[in-house]
Amino acid sequence: MNRTILRLALYELRNIPKTPVNVVISEAVALSRAYALPEDTSFINGVLGAYSRAEKAAKEAGSHDADPGA
Repeated sequence: MNRTILRLALYELRNIPKTPVNVVISEAVALSRAYALPEDTSFINGVLGAYSRAEKAAKEAGSHDADPGA
C-alpha cells in the first residue's frame, strides 16, 4: 500500500504543479492513515518531505546556475 500511495503523491508533485506541496503530502498521509499500518504514516510523510526539500533545493541551485551575475 505504501508504494501505491507514494507513487500517486510523487506523480502529483512532479506533474501537477498547481497543487500545493503541503496539500499533496497531507492527502498522502491521510490515505496512509486510512489504508496502511500506523507506522507507515510517518514513513510516507518523511519520504515526501525529503523529496519536496530536494526538489526545492535543486530548483534554487538551477536558478543560481542560470544567472551568471549571481
